[in-house]
Amino acid sequence: MRLILFTVVLVLCATVASEFIYWHMLVPRLPHFLRVPILWWIAVFTPFGVASLFIGSFITSPRFILVHGIVASFVAIGGRIIFLFASGRPPGHDVSWQDMVNPSQFQLTLISLVVLAILFSVAISAGYAFRSQFKTRVS
Repeated sequence: MRLILFTVVLVLCATVASEFIYWHMLVPRLPHFLRVPILWWIAVFTPFGVASLFIGSFITSPRFILVHGIVASFVAIGGRIIFLFASGRPPGHDVSWQDMVNPSQFQLTLISLVVLAILFSVAISAGYAFRSQFKTRVS
């Protein structure tokens, strides 16, 4: 149970870091870009990758990788929705809060949860693999 709480806290911290990078480092530079360079998007989403690798390094059994991936995806999307709602920002560039009750938007949110769960699980399993390799070499 403590490891699930650890996952929640790390992903919430990654969400705050990602939102900070996006709103305070990327958005002010948008007028200077014709297209946003891929390195900026990598910088925006790097906190999630670091958190996932760190979570994976603490997991004791590979059976828990998918559970932590699902928890991380719910926290990432939920944390972002709460952050946007609290700050008064819309959930997307062309989506309002009223559109969130639209069935197609709801399906998109569910698909995003599944895709994020898979991505988090892959990154968490990489952290688990690095931990296993490190333990083998140190022993």
